[in-house]
Amino acid sequence: MSIVLGINCSFHETSAALVKDGNLICAVAEERFNRKKRGKEIKINNPNELPFKAIENCLSRLNISYTEVDYWAISFDPELRLKNNLDWESEDKKNFSRFIKEYNKTYPEGSFGTIKGERLFYDKLLTIPSLLKNKGAKINNKNFFFLPHHLCHAASSFHASGFDNAAILILDAGGEYESSWMAEGKDKKIKKIKSIDFPNSLGFLWIKLSEFCGLGYYGSGKLMGLASWGNSKNYMKEMESLIKITEEGFETNEERILAATDNFSGIEDLFKLKRNRTRLTLEHEDFQKYADIASALQERTIKVVLHLIAKLKKMTNSDKLCLAGGLFLNCHVNQKILESELFNEIYICPAATDDGTAAGAAFEISSRIGELKNKKIKNWFFGNYYTNDKIEEELKKENLAYRKFDNIEMETAKLLHNDKVIAWFQDGFEFGPRALGCRSILANPLFPNKERLNSKKIKDRENFRPVCPSVIEHSAKVYFSIKQIEQPHFNMLSTTKIKKDWINKLIGIKHPDDTARIQLVSKENKRFYNLLDEFRKLSGVGVIINTSFNSRGEPIVNSPKDAIKTFKKCKGIDYLVIGDFIVKRWQNE
Repeated sequence: MSIVLGINCSFHETSAALVKDGNLICAVAEERFNRKKRGKEIKINNPNELPFKAIENCLSRLNISYTEVDYWAISFDPELRLKNNLDWESEDKKNFSRFIKEYNKTYPEGSFGTIKGERLFYDKLLTIPSLLKNKGAKINNKNFFFLPHHLCHAASSFHASGFDNAAILILDAGGEYESSWMAEGKDKKIKKIKSIDFPNSLGFLWIKLSEFCGLGYYGSGKLMGLASWGNSKNYMKEMESLIKITEEGFETNEERILAATDNFSGIEDLFKLKRNRTRLTLEHEDFQKYADIASALQERTIKVVLHLIAKLKKMTNSDKLCLAGGLFLNCHVNQKILESELFNEIYICPAATDDGTAAGAAFEISSRIGELKNKKIKNWFFGNYYTNDKIEEELKKENLAYRKFDNIEMETAKLLHNDKVIAWFQDGFEFGPRALGCRSILANPLFPNKERLNSKKIKDRENFRPVCPSVIEHSAKVYFSIKQIEQPHFNMLSTTKIKKDWINKLIGIKHPDDTARIQLVSKENKRFYNLLDEFRKLSGVGVIINTSFNSRGEPIVNSPKDAIKTFKKCKGIDYLVIGDFIVKRWQNE
């Protein structure tokens, strides 16, 4: 039986995952350890910057060293990238469209997409085996693999779904050269059906319009929240010119978009609106225009995705669907897929972005060597677990006043019932960007706590952004319009309507379109489930506001030390509940 270690490092969201004897043992993102959002920046000269802290955390779970890993898998194929991108550049230089006339200005020599830049990127990737050997890894031609990026996305979902067969759709900004990937999973094997290539990319369009609205390169999640404030009709004609639905799938208007560049002239000309270079808030003079653009993008994206899954249904005739890639963090898209009822069951990798490809790479090699276990992974809580002894040691180091409780869930429920904001640190942290009750900031949904959580004293987020409800699984249909409970609901990957009777009661989670990005909590998520149940007994409501435990610009906390630091920084948090201990702010000021 074998140990397989998967690594994602080529662009961002660097991560590592370990599979032993066909079972996923550990999957963690580098950012949780090095405290840099997404692990590192995307640069032409750093695809070989390995997530050593994440790798070594995985190894520590089995108390092994680099020498004891049997197989290594990288979720990127440098040969595939080099060949297709150099061909792409050569062909582009023969054309005379507006886009190509501006080629050298748009893509300066040495950047991505140029011969010099792509050669450097390729050469750096090829140094990875030697970097691992320097750590003691035993690597040869038979145990080291560069795997296609979108195959690894597909494997992260299909091999964790427990499905014997399924249709698979991947949508992101791009991998080696593809941005959309359709496949079929059958008998533990994944077979590509077709793809759509860059520069046609829904993911890059979301990035571009996020930057245009002033939400940043990584602001697609914010843009999703902004869309709920807008009217899609006001810019739908313009949006349809940016994304065309075709027989093959879709096309994006690259002459206007100019993906992966800082040129916004085509977008500004189309919308008759300048790029926003300030922080976007409800008070911005053009807030409604940016919200309308976001809403049009959201609606058009939904239409494109439903078109793609309908095509995929015909191609595979499967009743199950697996999804991955950053676009499937979009909860409104996922909601519409569920409502379409084209598929009986849906599985989305909770780490749908590039970090999940580390798990996918490890799964894929485990499958190839005939060891992969075909079972569904419901909870992806693979991060570090800290004992009460370790936690108390850190509390003492920081000279904090604290108390230990026998029933921490009941005590915390009392505080929430009294409208206190709680930093909640329990068990092993989640794999993926959503806090699911292990590293969370919690509040009472019966009070207007969205504004409080978004304030500078806590999250310092844009004031139009929503907060999310966690709800006891068996009570979900009491508060929300859920027809059928699905896997995405447990991972904060789908929105749903709040029922009319509860819209004006659950004021802390109310959004302009009366939807909420929900997380269902099962008994397997024991401590968080018990907290929700205790809160229900006191308040009559089995719902708690849940947002990630981090401050602005920082990754979600990992260790007790991180938790204490963030608690001290976010002055609006009333209590830190960590393990079986409660730290009261005003006793430690």
